[in-house]
Amino acid sequence: MPLGTPRHRATLWILANTAWIALSPAVALYFDRQQRKGAYPVDADSIGLPIMGIAVWVIVLLLPLNLGWWFLLRRYPGRVSLGTSGKGLGTAKRLIGVLGLIVAISCAAAAIWALTEDAGEVTPVFFTWSYITLAIRAAYLAAIREPNTSLT
Repeated sequence: MPLGTPRHRATLWILANTAWIALSPAVALYFDRQQRKGAYPVDADSIGLPIMGIAVWVIVLLLPLNLGWWFLLRRYPGRVSLGTSGKGLGTAKRLIGVLGLIVAISCAAAAIWALTEDAGEVTPVFFTWSYITLAIRAAYLAAIREPNTSLT
């Protein structure tokens, strides 16, 4: 059975929010480990500033991301394959599908890069984001292909 989206929209929404918020502790763990290895001085704001910067961005982008997710998932079709294609759709809708694919590939590449750079704390977050982006893309493309989909 091919990998697909969750059955309910709420599951995908909760997973997306959890993965987004998990970025802050993952970054904090990464910088803490690097500081304990001697990469940063212990008596300065060397890791405090990047950790707080990431935390602020997570908080600031939480509302815009949720609005975007709501827009893309408002007619959630239920379980669909992640390989859903944008063929036969209008240019704007295909563009959204292509952008989703680019973001998913970028997140997977970032996860692989994090593994090679000994940043294992953030790797699961990036891999999760790759799946989430593919799932949102597939759900959006499937929903616009079937205009009579009921709200779930």
